[in-house]
Amino acid sequence: MNRLLIAIISSKSFLDTRQRYLKNTWLNHIDDYVFISDFNNYDNIEVVKDCGYSSGESKPIEFLKYVYQSYLMRSYYDWIFICDDDTFINLKNFCLFYQNKVIDQDSIYGNILSPDSDPKNPIWHQRKDIRAYPSGGAGYFISMKSIYAIVQSDLYGSIPSTGFGDIHIGLLAKNIKLNLIHEPKMFSGNEYQLNLTDEDIKHSITLHHVKSSEHFNKMYELIGL
Repeated sequence: MNRLLIAIISSKSFLDTRQRYLKNTWLNHIDDYVFISDFNNYDNIEVVKDCGYSSGESKPIEFLKYVYQSYLMRSYYDWIFICDDDTFINLKNFCLFYQNKVIDQDSIYGNILSPDSDPKNPIWHQRKDIRAYPSGGAGYFISMKSIYAIVQSDLYGSIPSTGFGDIHIGLLAKNIKLNLIHEPKMFSGNEYQLNLTDEDIKHSITLHHVKSSEHFNKMYELIGL
């Protein structure tokens, strides 16, 4: 069985809010997780010192290097799922997807945004070199093999800022020719933004922009974890 670590992009400023909301709902069922953060404690790993919004780009990139340099992580985990601290994971569907669909170690699995799937995204006009990337809010699976290849690549650490970690990941993946595998049930928004029904939510794998305790509890009760 491939071993999975869930890595959640967060900050000390959300220690008593979003991190607590996660732990009170779906994260309560998970043992193998860390917060990719700007301080250290028992489950937060400091990969940058900046706690501002702009650190959202550097955190996943620096975390890949942290994983690459960590013998314990390298030797124990096969895959890592990276998401935001306002992501809700529907664990039953998430685990089924991971067990049955996440197979190719030269691929990243997630909600893949592109000019076809997300035509209103201004990034396609701002950066012609970006044609697809995995939504960080919906989350994405990346193998340890791919992490090695990214960190060892010539572009790692030299890409000009894009402002967003998931776009940066997309450029690094493109550079080493990783496949981007789209899964439409990993939603890059919430039920209000995407007009999802209760049945859509029950069949989802992940949802994004779940920010309040009440919203997390609503999802948790609806899905029935």
